[in-house]
Amino acid sequence: MNLRKITSSLVTRFIVVGLILLIIGSIASYHRITGFLREDLGQSVAATQRAMADQVARTAEARIDERRQLLERLAAGLPAIQPGQPERLHAWLATQHALQTAFSPGLLVADPAGRILARGPSTATFPPGPDIGPDPGFRAALEGGTALGQPQRDPATGRAVLPIATPVWDGNGRRVAVLVGITDLATLVPLGRPATQPAAAGRSHDIVIVSPRDQRVVAAADPDRLLQAVAPAGPEAPAGPVAPGLQESGRAVDVDGIDRLWAIAAVGRTGWYASVRQPASEALAPVEHTQDFLVRLTLIRSALVLLLVGLVVAWLLRPLHRAARLAEQMTRGEQPLRPLPVAHADEVGHLTTAFNRLLGTLAGKQAELEAMAFHDPLTGLPNRKLLVDRTIQALARAERNQTRVALLFLDLDGFKVINDTQGHEAGDEVLREVARRLCRLIRQADTLARLGGDEFVLLAPDIAVPGDAPIQALADKCLDALARPIEWKGVEHRLRVSIGIAVSRTGDDPDSLIAAADAAMYEVKRGGGSGYVRAMRGV
Repeated sequence: MNLRKITSSLVTRFIVVGLILLIIGSIASYHRITGFLREDLGQSVAATQRAMADQVARTAEARIDERRQLLERLAAGLPAIQPGQPERLHAWLATQHALQTAFSPGLLVADPAGRILARGPSTATFPPGPDIGPDPGFRAALEGGTALGQPQRDPATGRAVLPIATPVWDGNGRRVAVLVGITDLATLVPLGRPATQPAAAGRSHDIVIVSPRDQRVVAAADPDRLLQAVAPAGPEAPAGPVAPGLQESGRAVDVDGIDRLWAIAAVGRTGWYASVRQPASEALAPVEHTQDFLVRLTLIRSALVLLLVGLVVAWLLRPLHRAARLAEQMTRGEQPLRPLPVAHADEVGHLTTAFNRLLGTLAGKQAELEAMAFHDPLTGLPNRKLLVDRTIQALARAERNQTRVALLFLDLDGFKVINDTQGHEAGDEVLREVARRLCRLIRQADTLARLGGDEFVLLAPDIAVPGDAPIQALADKCLDALARPIEWKGVEHRLRVSIGIAVSRTGDDPDSLIAAADAAMYEVKRGGGSGYVRAMRGV
């Protein structure tokens, strides 16, 4: 190996200088950004959220325990129940209702069969009928002790209420009745400011208490969120009642597509949990500020490096400049033609050829990058970017030709089970087979795209036939194509597909058309899946 040739090479010298600068900058940036901000700040935010969730959970637990104890004391003082003589119960309930503001929506007594024997005076009509037997809190009170019922909206007042039931015992230790106190959820756990109002220093937290058993919000800063359905089980939403003492935190993208930091804490023995969430972009805002500072610092440093490298390169390329000057003099006839002097055995003589080869290589890489930018790497289908471009063209052509454009949003039912049980390799092969089947049934002018995961979109332009018959026929073909099982390594996988259909109208754009089809697809999902629904849109 010619060591002198390697050390005298311009490439070697540039690489050495570049590596030294790159290593110094990378080490400084790595320790400043990844070490401090990402880890330390993330841990600090997580600890703060856990503390907030725990505080809310403890407050809720204390409020509920107060109501439990109060209801148990009331049950102990309940007058003896005489069949057919509810007057004493009515009078007693009226007295207690006036005294106990915790149960202002109402008090009632029911027999073990669930039939209501007496009610306290109230504008509420909860429950609306004469029977409270179906309520889970009533059944739990008969089987054990004091229990929380199902939170729901009172039909008379429209307020969100929570029944709390406790058994009533006779002198022989038998459960003879159940005393039910109705409490107002809006006043159960006051959480301060509305969730939509920014907190101090630009921070906003979404704080709620959720009952996983009922899949409902039971306490929130914003009264409009009471009894709102919660998202399906996920990292920050347990599927069932949580164990006492549970505390967890993490980071996840919610159903709205927002990256959030979250923390949850169990609310005592209720099975509920308090949830605190905050957009990651807000929680980690100091990272962005520091990154801006580093950008400015990098610009200054780059200017200094460019100055230094410029001086170094000017010194290194002195032989090239001298050779160029001699060549120019020879072209003007000022010097006789002769070989240019070679000061160092470097790559100057091969520069043009190497540069041309580099251009050829770059052209090939550019073509590959363009293909990757517009196509899904797994199935080879167009991606969202190419789909939007073709949708724009189709909508413009439809407006000129007075035709319609149909967009079918397909979401596979049961695909997650394949991924979870057979692995991602099986899931990838299933997606490729789905793409192949759908490609065989579309027209040449149609576009089949994959948006990601198990979501596909079929764009059918230039539909001139009136009515929905051709569109429904296309949807039926999609259902039939995916009805046959897909075999992988000797195992048959059966899939179904939910299809949302949107037909273009005047003034549509790709986003509105895709959103309408997506909403229609979720309507199919809510109906059990495996079918199609056309989005109901105005002209």
